[in-house]
Amino acid sequence: MRALGDVGSALTASLVVIGDKLGLYLSPITTSDAVSADPTSPSARIANS
Repeated sequence: MRALGDVGSALTASLVVIGDKLGLYLSPITTSDAVSADPTSPSARIANS
């Protein structure tokens, strides 16, 4: 049973590497965009004052 888990882990790791090389894990927005879109963030409250 442990061998099956090890094979599953290896497969998952290889899929993560492939997805990373294809750019599937890139963030569609930047951190500053996310902060400015959040009206409850302290920086948004200061900017709207």
